[in-house]
Amino acid sequence: MDLTVLNLTDILEGESLVARHSHGEGMNSTYRLTSLVLGGVFATSLSFGQIPFQNGTGTFSQNFTGVWNASELIDGDFSPNNGWAIFNNGVTSAQTAVFETVTDQTLPGLKITMVQNHGNPGHLIGRFRWSVTSDDRSLFADGLQNGGDVTANWTVLTPVSVTAPAPLSSTILGDGSILMATSGSLTTATYEVTFAEALTSVTGFRLEAMEDPSLPTGGPGLFPNGNFVINEITAEAVPEPFTLIAVGAGLAMVARRRKH
Repeated sequence: MDLTVLNLTDILEGESLVARHSHGEGMNSTYRLTSLVLGGVFATSLSFGQIPFQNGTGTFSQNFTGVWNASELIDGDFSPNNGWAIFNNGVTSAQTAVFETVTDQTLPGLKITMVQNHGNPGHLIGRFRWSVTSDDRSLFADGLQNGGDVTANWTVLTPVSVTAPAPLSSTILGDGSILMATSGSLTTATYEVTFAEALTSVTGFRLEAMEDPSLPTGGPGLFPNGNFVINEITAEAVPEPFTLIAVGAGLAMVARRRKH
């Protein structure tokens, strides 16, 4: 990211400062910075708004003991009995969900949050992989929950970090997928997956639920029958580290200027 196009505007809203960055070609990001003075040192956090999604589509969505559609991954409903699951007549297998971004996204980095709080504990995904595309939205994500169109020119994302509560642990595999394991009893969990790749003109996301011999019945889930329930997916851009340092320095200068 070129710092010559980073403009910190002196707009203070309570304890936050708003900065705007122009990516060119009409694409802009708005950052919100929150500062806290601790012994004269500025601690600064920078966050982006959530990326809006549409047209959730799946290769298969469970209709046993309720409706568990892929579209429920992005409907804003975090309740325990709303989400995507894949149990199919006693078996589970690799499945895929895709969804579109409402507008083209330019992302210096990316954090995806996967909320899993199903009322029957242990319904957690065991192996999965994230990808993005810049294809035209008319070419994928037709909104079908079974046999949906998930074909596009996908670019696999390689995570730089995965966080999940104990007793879960994660391994980032060579194909970009993430394999989860547990050393104890499972309940509910939220995974946060961070990617450092700079991405441009992103029109869609793909989530692959993948099988693995280490998982119950081969997965893709950690539940004894290989199932999972992901209640909601959210995604947001995150700044590249150098930008975060520069923005923090800019905020400190603004604060010093306001003191004099």
